[in-house]
Amino acid sequence: MDRTHVGSLPLLHIVVLFQAVWASVEPPTNVTLECHNLHNVLKWSYGQFLPGLKFRVDIGSTQELNGSPKNLTVYPPARQADVSFLSDSNNDYFLQVTAVIGDNESEGVPSEGIEFSYFKDSLAKQKCSLDLPPVNVTAQRDAKILFRFMHPWLLYYKNSHVTGKKQKRNNHSPQIGNIPAFEYIVTMDEKSHGFICEESVCQQTLPVDAKQENHCLTITGDLNKIRVVSTKSYCTPPFTDMTLSYTKLYIALSLTAVGVTVAFVLLMVYLKLIKPSSQFPFLVKPLPNTHQPLRLDKDDIREVEATTPTQPLVQESKKEDVDEIQFTTVSPDPYDSRPPIEIIDEDEIDRGQQNNEGSGYMAGVDMEEDDAQDSHEVSSGYEGRNPVIQSLGPDDRVEGYRG
Repeated sequence: MDRTHVGSLPLLHIVVLFQAVWASVEPPTNVTLECHNLHNVLKWSYGQFLPGLKFRVDIGSTQELNGSPKNLTVYPPARQADVSFLSDSNNDYFLQVTAVIGDNESEGVPSEGIEFSYFKDSLAKQKCSLDLPPVNVTAQRDAKILFRFMHPWLLYYKNSHVTGKKQKRNNHSPQIGNIPAFEYIVTMDEKSHGFICEESVCQQTLPVDAKQENHCLTITGDLNKIRVVSTKSYCTPPFTDMTLSYTKLYIALSLTAVGVTVAFVLLMVYLKLIKPSSQFPFLVKPLPNTHQPLRLDKDDIREVEATTPTQPLVQESKKEDVDEIQFTTVSPDPYDSRPPIEIIDEDEIDRGQQNNEGSGYMAGVDMEEDDAQDSHEVSSGYEGRNPVIQSLGPDDRVEGYRG
């Protein structure tokens, strides 16, 4: 009997010692899970950090984890773990946190574990959901509103880890490039409307009561068995008759066009009044003709007395008569190419007849031959005439005319 009593002492000491060591590791407290929009974070609190302390997160599930780890190790001072990879809507998950120092560890917290799931019909205590992307609501004509928003899958799944290799094994998981159907219900004015969206942008129109001041709507739906909910109510400003607004716009544009036309007409009339001689006030007037005909007054043409080549045309005794003569001065025309009128005396005429190399035009000979030879040249606009030669005596008088 004494041996039995003595032999039982070591076993009792071992049990007491184990309980003392197990109780010496402080367990975590305030263990919580935040799961939202496929982002899952497990958080907890802890007292004093002892040397060699670490935390172990144990993971359980109703279905296979599809390659996900069954536990995670977290080292102080961190007191949280990212478990966003646990977002399969076909599975329920269990989480528990344990403090470990060497070979000793605390009890798992919470004792029953944290149970959560993204499956909308799961029996788990904590169900996770997705937020609906921002909704834009605008008023339309004929007492209707238009709402539109991005497909939730493009926001959460297209670039998410959920579409990775682990989730491709699940036939219910969305695949990159395929937008799954999003079934949602719009509740507005205590009425529900169901829709299905398979486009990148979901949009629909709804009739409204124009007599109401505001029109607010909420949207809930299911995406890949996950609940999608609105974060708030989306409202429009007081409804106005869009037909009346467009009518006012058309009237304003018409009045503006009429005003511009009237102003233009008044401007033209004003310009006509201030410039009555001009039919085209905006056109440049033609330049005046600078070519003026050469005019000579008949009164200025005086009789010329015949003189000998050695006798001057005007005697010194008649200088006073010359001073009384009035001449009409005509400015030379730069565009007049006609040669000046020359008075040729008899000596010059005799010399011109003796010189056969002179101009044929002046001598009055070979005109027809020259015309035949120069038929290819451009003819002059002036008529060539033969000069009239008249011998003058000492007492002869000649009257000259210019036609």
